[in-house]
Amino acid sequence: MNLDLINVPKGTPINLIMNLHAKDVKVVLQAYVDGVLQGQPREQFSELRSKNHALGHRKLMEKLLEVNMCPDFIEDRGHTYGRELGDEDKRALIEYVKQF
Repeated sequence: MNLDLINVPKGTPINLIMNLHAKDVKVVLQAYVDGVLQGQPREQFSELRSKNHALGHRKLMEKLLEVNMCPDFIEDRGHTYGRELGDEDKRALIEYVKQF
């Protein structure tokens, strides 16, 4: 199978690809093939590929999201510990952490 025809669209979070476990690659690619075939025999893949590429691509992206090991795609959120604290408690926490 020629995998050059499966492109990652612009704007796709890199973590969607980078957090794919190697054991899941086959199932993700199979989702693309199944989306292209739409229940037709495997022998018709090459003739259906251009017609059903969008369907295959949608199935591939759905499967990537399903098997992805990353809970979300936002990095650098920072730490949220203590955000509910009042100003005085925050200052006390900062002073306490300085002891370490």
